[in-house]
Formats: sequence, structure tokens, C-alpha cells
Amino acid sequence: MVCLIYVVIWTSFFSAMSGLASITRVLVLLSLKLAILLSSMAEMFLTVHRINFLQEFVACKALKNLFATCGFGHLRPDLTRALAIMHLRLADINTMDFFDLVCKVLHVSEVSDGNWMLFVWDGTDAPPISLSTEIADEEWNSLPLHIEPVSLPRHVLDEFPRVGTILRVLVDEKYESFGFHFQHGDKWVRLRNLMCKTESGLWKGIFTLETKFRLLSEQDNSVKDRLRVGHDRLSEQGRIPSAVIPGHDVLTVVGNEDADFTTLLDLLCSPLVCGGFKCIVRVVATYPSRAKDFLTPEGLYRLRLTLEDPTARIHAYLSHEDAVFLFGGDLEDYAVSDKMKKLLGVDEYGEKSSKNPPWVQCCIGFNSSGPSKQFHICKTAFAV
Repeated sequence: MVCLIYVVIWTSFFSAMSGLASITRVLVLLSLKLAILLSSMAEMFLTVHRINFLQEFVACKALKNLFATCGFGHLRPDLTRALAIMHLRLADINTMDFFDLVCKVLHVSEVSDGNWMLFVWDGTDAPPISLSTEIADEEWNSLPLHIEPVSLPRHVLDEFPRVGTILRVLVDEKYESFGFHFQHGDKWVRLRNLMCKTESGLWKGIFTLETKFRLLSEQDNSVKDRLRVGHDRLSEQGRIPSAVIPGHDVLTVVGNEDADFTTLLDLLCSPLVCGGFKCIVRVVATYPSRAKDFLTPEGLYRLRLTLEDPTARIHAYLSHEDAVFLFGGDLEDYAVSDKMKKLLGVDEYGEKSSKNPPWVQCCIGFNSSGPSKQFHICKTAFAV
């Protein structure tokens, strides 16, 4: 069919060019041949299913750049869009391109009238995000713990995988009947032409007018690949975030070195009434914001840290005893401030700049009060 269309186009175009000078006609036809050849190459590439991810990514970029360089993008706008689409995992998402995502829909919520939110997962960790907010903003505009307007109930969280990012994908009123396809969740899908953006340091997927979805069987090769990647990741890294580099400099140490690492979602879903877990997290905010305000009028330390890992974001409190243990013997404001700068990943504490917090290990204790838990930092100190 494609070849037939090209023949028709070729014939029509040749007839239309009959009045032009011979040399001009030859140049135009050569340009058309090249455009058709490149289009065919791209279409052949896009039909390949079982291709290595890195090869696919590089080839997409190469073809995209080639078309832009040759100036043929205007001939095939649909193909240009297709070339912009890459098959990504959550570990590779960015805010620049359309992409396809093979993922499992774990849950669907109607966040407002006709607006749905999908909670999707593919077993990988989304990249950590640098925050560009001023540190003092935490006092007036606290970072949210999640994108959804209301926290998910415990029985829903209990069904989520404990490892890997769960991306929130917003579907607006243009797709008001969309959520009914996923009322029971737990379905594998391919989301096509999806886009992502960041909000308060959290990833959020966005349905566009071009976004489509297709249900997949667990026997689909792409689904099998995602399951294999998730299994390999657990075998090799356990519950350590993928962004953590083995052998990296240790900023903090914990008292129970022999304990296994857990994720923040493990903590949120723990059936225990009280306990403690060892986690690797980033400290993305503190309240109060400045070290000089950490002390109460009674001279006791009391502050709240906002912690995150690829699975969740929580508030954890630091009591006076645990703060003294964390900061060590020197509790002068400048010394405490310097250590907080390192935790938050900023150059000038209190100045407006990008925050890129490092990964640190800590022990997080908790006590349950009804359906909620209160977390606190314990047995954690800065490395000497």
C-alpha cells in the first residue's frame, strides 16, 4: 500500500514538473527520492519490536536529527512526531519529549469531576529531581508529600509494589470516560505519546491530545521485559535506589549497620504498631528552615525533615536527643548550618539556588496513632 501511494505521488509530481527546466526537474526529483528513502528507512525502523533499548534510543535521535538537518520534516509531520517518540522506562523519563511507556496501572482515582489520575509502575526508579525553591519557602509553602489531592487509603497502598516509582498520570475532562477502562486496576498497558513534567520536585505524567493507550497481555514481550528488569534489579540492588552509586562517599552512618535497607513505602505499609527501619533517602526540606531556629525557647532541638526516595515522600521529626546525636559535639549555629547545607545539597544555606540533595542512609522509627504513623529520625549521625 505504501509503495502504491509513492508511485501515485511520483507520477503526479512528474507530470506537474513537466513545464520546468530539465535541470530543475532532476534536482527536485532527486530530493523527493531522498525524502522517500529516508521515510522508508524510518518506517522500517519503527516496526522493529525486539530491539535493544539503547540502540532504539540512539537510532531515534539519529534519525530525528537527520531529518531536521535535511529539512524534510515538513514533508512528513506524522513521521516527525513518530520519531520524537521513544520507548522509555520510568528510569529514563525527562520533560523534553513525547514517549511510550509500558507500565502496569495499579490504581485509578477520580480526583475531581471528570478528571482521573492513574498510578502506574514499571519496576524502575524515576530520576531524582533538583529543586529550585528557596529553602525558606518551606515555612510558607511546604513541599507536598504527594501530587494527588488526598492521601491514598492504607488498603490501596498495601497493594502497591514496595520497590520502584509509582508515577501519577493526570487525565483531564477531555477523557472523562477514560477511568472506567481501569476500574479494577492491575492491568498492563502501553501509553503512547505521553509527556512528563515536574511539580514540587515530583514527577507527573500528562495525557495530551495525542496520547493513546493499549491494553497488553502479560505474555506480551514488552511486559515480560519489564518484569525481567524488575526482578534483576531486586536481585542485584535490593531496596537501594537505582541512583545510588556503589562505593559513593558516605555522609551519614547508622547504628544498625547489619539491618537490610527498606523503602519509605515499606514504612508506610508496615503492619507494625511501632518499629524502626534503615533507609536510603534524600532530605529535600527542613522546618524550621534555618539552623538558628532549630532550638525551642527552652533550648531544645525540635525540627521536621522532609525525606524522599523513589517510592514515597514523608515527614520525619528530629527530637533533641536524636539531633544532638546527628550533629555531633559541635552544636554552634554555624556548624549545624554547615551540616544542613550538606544534607540539603545547597551551596549557600538560606540562599535561593538549586537543591540537589545527596543520598544518605538513616534509621527511621515510627509510632502508629490510629490509621496514621508519625516518623522520627534516630540512631543516625554524620560520618566523621
